[in-house]
Amino acid sequence: MRPCFVRKTKQFVSLLFISCLAVMLVSCQAAQKMRVSPDEQNSILSAAEKPFIHMNEKRYRDVWEGISRKSKDAIVRDVLKACNVFHVTCDSATKLHEDFANAGPSAIVYWENYLAAFDPNSLIKESRWVMGKVGDEEADIVVRFRGSNGDAVLKVVKENGVWKMGLEESFGVRKWMPR
Repeated sequence: MRPCFVRKTKQFVSLLFISCLAVMLVSCQAAQKMRVSPDEQNSILSAAEKPFIHMNEKRYRDVWEGISRKSKDAIVRDVLKACNVFHVTCDSATKLHEDFANAGPSAIVYWENYLAAFDPNSLIKESRWVMGKVGDEEADIVVRFRGSNGDAVLKVVKENGVWKMGLEESFGVRKWMPR
């Protein structure tokens, strides 16, 4: 009888240990979310929302300012690829970066085409935004579109102490391509 009791006690202790470990992990995650100040949360949410507002207002210089470096590089890379596909002469990557920073002709064509396929109002006015995971350099915002059964995650990154919207990190086509 005693060996059976010892085995059950060991199982109980193991189960108790695993349960305590699980509770500690959940508590740590909750504490991580709680340690973000309301001001920091507002900065993150604002950094995510502003580029879409600027898109809607066709303030392309401000859109460019509010997106991540990775997004900027991906946009310039995509424009250069499109130039090659259509056998059109394009500016260098450096000149394209400058054109987008100044809302020049290439930027206007790019953003007008972007907005022909994407309505920023759907994200701004027709969805619910909730803070997700927040780290020192990255944050997630969980977005539920009206009438949708699933959530989308907007990625916001901190660059040089400033939160920026990660268009490429959130919506990059490469995320959806089979590997």
